[in-house]
Amino acid sequence: MNRTVVVLADDLFWKTKIEHAARSAQAPAVFISEPSGLVKAAEAGKTALVLIDLAIRKDPFPAIAALKKGRRRRGSTSSAGTSTSGRTWRRGAPRQAATS
Repeated sequence: MNRTVVVLADDLFWKTKIEHAARSAQAPAVFISEPSGLVKAAEAGKTALVLIDLAIRKDPFPAIAALKKGRRRRGSTSSAGTSTSGRTWRRGAPRQAATS
């Protein structure tokens, strides 16, 4: 059984692209559009990947910090969203890769 992909995005274009990729990988995907639901949606042991659109309308960084804090308490670690020095990225939307 594949573990779940949790996606925090409010853009229909990205939701559609991610949903297609998840189906191709036979991975169930859970889509949320509110940052406040991120921690609950990304339950330990059931989630393989968390994808976050940093350009959503509401600030996702408090939810990311809460998710990382909860992961440390449970003993797992994540380097997502951190630089090599360990500081959390605080900039706006990431650069978008060219798509064909």
